[in-house]
Amino acid sequence: MRLILFFLLSIPSILFAQNISGTIYDDGSTLEYVSVINITKNFESFSDANGFFTIEAIENDTILFSSSFHIDKKILVTNDYLDKEVTIQLEQKINNLEEVIISNYSFDEDQFNSNFKNQILYDLDHNMQAYEQPSNGNVDFRKIFIRADKLLSKDKKNKSSITPNYITYSELKLLFLEHEFNNEKLTDVLKIKEENVDLFMDFCRGKIKSELLEEKNNFLLLDKLIDLSTKFKKLSAE
Repeated sequence: MRLILFFLLSIPSILFAQNISGTIYDDGSTLEYVSVINITKNFESFSDANGFFTIEAIENDTILFSSSFHIDKKILVTNDYLDKEVTIQLEQKINNLEEVIISNYSFDEDQFNSNFKNQILYDLDHNMQAYEQPSNGNVDFRKIFIRADKLLSKDKKNKSSITPNYITYSELKLLFLEHEFNNEKLTDVLKIKEENVDLFMDFCRGKIKSELLEEKNNFLLLDKLIDLSTKFKKLSAE
């Protein structure tokens, strides 16, 4: 009887344990380390070195494909996607920034160098495909950043043991997609324009500790975001 009962209880999980998997491209090249988020179930996966991904999903789940250098793409899971390999194509993101004139600004060289090092290390770890050698014979930025990585590897190791955990880019994405304060969208609370959300998230990198995502710290998180949005808008206006 126990075996029969165990089998009957296991049937629902067997029926509903399904996956969506496949390969992610842009213009013919596979994409590594693309964030694949099941928004409905609130968990995440990443594409591997060959652009292959797999994530648990059932029909009517919403899947978000997110990469720093590409436009986000959402799909609604239908039966056609389940338990078979699919092809996902992302469009490269092109940022056209208006001219910014900065006045009365005190340049901090040490801070600038530190931020630049961190940016290089982050991109090397997460977006190496962006620095592949172009086919038209232009400068090989990938080699330049690999050399920079070697020069900065010692600095990276020393900092890794003392640097606190910060909210990731993917967690920021989910925050802006799903989080509300008093039934208001986060962008409305912070008064951040939709077209500036990606820039603001880049501005927030390395500034919000992961512990603020805990439910008990909701007001601390909001306070931190309001402070960062004020600084962001002030810098953008200068």
